[in-house]
Amino acid sequence: MIERYDEMILMFELINILVGGGEVRRVVTINNINKEFNKQKKDKDN
Repeated sequence: MIERYDEMILMFELINILVGGGEVRRVVTINNINKEFNKQKKDKDN
């Protein structure tokens, strides 16, 4: 399950993409989301 806090971060990132986004920044942000998500999944598995 994704906790509330994680969803808030994702929403914030998505808003950033929509509002701010050149193509490069969008790709970087998506990579950050994926990294963050994978890190949190690993933390929960341990």
